[in-house]
Amino acid sequence: MAVAVKEMEKPVQDQERIARLEVNVAHIQADVTEIKADVRKINEKIDALKDAFSDLKMQLEARFAQIETRFAKLDASRALDKVWHLLMSAGLLVVIARAFKWI
Repeated sequence: MAVAVKEMEKPVQDQERIARLEVNVAHIQADVTEIKADVRKINEKIDALKDAFSDLKMQLEARFAQIETRFAKLDASRALDKVWHLLMSAGLLVVIARAFKWI
């Protein structure tokens, strides 16, 4: 008789455990659903950042191209400055040579 009572209690205890597990699984499923929604939002923000960075990259490339053009012009003007300084130095040497009556 005692064995029959224990056998009847076991299915009841198992059903209670199963009910608790089902509740816990429902909570886990709800948490996973929330996490998926958060991941989607983060992915959308990352995509927006990718677009913003690609726009910024294009702007920076355009600005660097302008700077390179300015440096190219500056190099050409520096070459003219070197010629000008050479001519000034030569003129000064001519004046000094005449002053000392070397010429």
